[in-house]
Amino acid sequence: MKIDLDRVNSRLALPEGWSSNVYDEWKDVHDAYMEVVTPGNEGAGYVVFRVSDDGSISSVRSGSRQDMPEVGQVLESLQSEIEVERRLVHLHGTVTVPKGDSLPTDDMHFEADSDRPGTWSATFTGMKFWHLDPRPDEVCLDDVAHGLSQLCRFSGQTNVFYSVAEHSVRCAELAMSNKSSDKIAMMALMHDAAEAYCSDVPRPLKLFLTGYAEIEASIQAVITAKLGGTIPSDTEAQIVKWLDNTLLITEKRDLMPRSPAWSAWTGMPEPLEHPIRPWSCREAKREFLQCYTMLHDRIAKQENLDG
Repeated sequence: MKIDLDRVNSRLALPEGWSSNVYDEWKDVHDAYMEVVTPGNEGAGYVVFRVSDDGSISSVRSGSRQDMPEVGQVLESLQSEIEVERRLVHLHGTVTVPKGDSLPTDDMHFEADSDRPGTWSATFTGMKFWHLDPRPDEVCLDDVAHGLSQLCRFSGQTNVFYSVAEHSVRCAELAMSNKSSDKIAMMALMHDAAEAYCSDVPRPLKLFLTGYAEIEASIQAVITAKLGGTIPSDTEAQIVKWLDNTLLITEKRDLMPRSPAWSAWTGMPEPLEHPIRPWSCREAKREFLQCYTMLHDRIAKQENLDG
């Protein structure tokens, strides 16, 4: 797996006045490396990160100001962007990605950009979003909240409209009521965020869509890189899945009372005690944004205390 360090560098978040460059190799080191230069007089400070083909990072050399706190921030941004790039590399190795003249044009209403794979979709705020080349600077919280609030769960096969945004908020609220950490609650809130850009495909169908899971995972990683949080560990993912399934079984009870084959849902959690009374799209979007802001601020406050 080859990491495109130039693309990582183009997305890297640097403190004001800092700069970075990518080189193919340095001395006898055959991996690519990135040099980050701090502001000030010539030679004021620099740090060089060696990046292996698999995306692992090590410091090759550093200047006299290596202990600057900003260096840690740059490393965190670099690690985040490399994780996004890992997923993109995996995606492009799994999915046939058309470019330029190879794109179908008979039903397209806009001109394709030949420099990026696939083509784009317009968002609520007027941005372009490239599903096969997602980038953090093209992710917007309002687009995510709006898209999820307008998207009905279960392909709309519910007795009333029930949005993915409401489902996500209820998952986060369940996490908090179970005394899970704010970090877990944020993961629960954002676990379906990619669906704002690629819709809510039913589980039974998703299993047969080759490449879809990789596309969705790459978009989810980019959203995480932009809006904060971390990609769940295996243990955290199990907790989020339990929260997700608890809401799923509750939703099927309250919103799909005629749903057949309940006996097929084995190993599921018990549904929640209180019935779901769905919100409007506007309410769902407002609740999603309020929940995100609350959790984001609490996590940032805790990180400042820990730091």
